[in-house]
Amino acid sequence: MKKYSNYTSQIVKLSGKLSNNTAVLLNSKLKLLLMDAIYNLYIVNNLIEIKVTSLTDWNWEKCLRFYLRNNDVFIRIADAEFSYTFEYQGNQNKLVHTTLTDNCYLTLTQALQMGFGGNPFGPAGTGKTESVKALGSQLGRQVLVFNCDEVSST
Repeated sequence: MKKYSNYTSQIVKLSGKLSNNTAVLLNSKLKLLLMDAIYNLYIVNNLIEIKVTSLTDWNWEKCLRFYLRNNDVFIRIADAEFSYTFEYQGNQNKLVHTTLTDNCYLTLTQALQMGFGGNPFGPAGTGKTESVKALGSQLGRQVLVFNCDEVSST
């Protein structure tokens, strides 16, 4: 719990560095770092609250986890494992994580592990494309989006 408190204080320190006086690029990087830190702290808090004590607990397994093994980075979620591909992503805006985002990640990674694709479905403007792009970014991969309609030709 001491480390948990330390992370909370680090988040407070980082948020204090955000200001109008900070360079735009640095401010943007700090915001992205803060979003990741807050989400990771939320996950840790949730795991502590539900008393996860085993690496085989489903509540741990369903989390997107990063591992370093023999100087290679791997991402695991449930029984799926992917190599991080280190494609340059730039300083992109981050998607705000929700339970629905986590479920989307879980479903898409399971499909990818089996050699399939995914097709998130729902109303326009609900974050389907952004969720797929965010997952690609988490895997260190470039994601290209093609919007096709009746006038598109092959």
